[in-house]
Amino acid sequence: MVVTEKDLMGIAGWECIKNAKLLLAVDSVKTVKFNKRDGFPIIVTGLVVEKRKKFVCGLKFNDFDNVENLCRCPESVKDGKVCKHSISLMLYDIHHSQEA
Repeated sequence: MVVTEKDLMGIAGWECIKNAKLLLAVDSVKTVKFNKRDGFPIIVTGLVVEKRKKFVCGLKFNDFDNVENLCRCPESVKDGKVCKHSISLMLYDIHHSQEA
């Protein structure tokens, strides 16, 4: 199964994608671990450093309609939404797999 940027747009929205791309542009994504299995659940985890704060974050895809945010950043905890930190991990993986 392949997760595309269009899929992420439906999950997180345009504003979150834009902010996640900014994190990628300043090289904030430090590590990404992706379980490359064919079925669900798909889990991606990693480390994102924003300014001086480190966020251990990720996403768990039970299916495309049921995505769990694993980040504990303030905006994620407050709003219960998928955050830019977790989306940046997915974008990092998408961009690096396209380069390969």
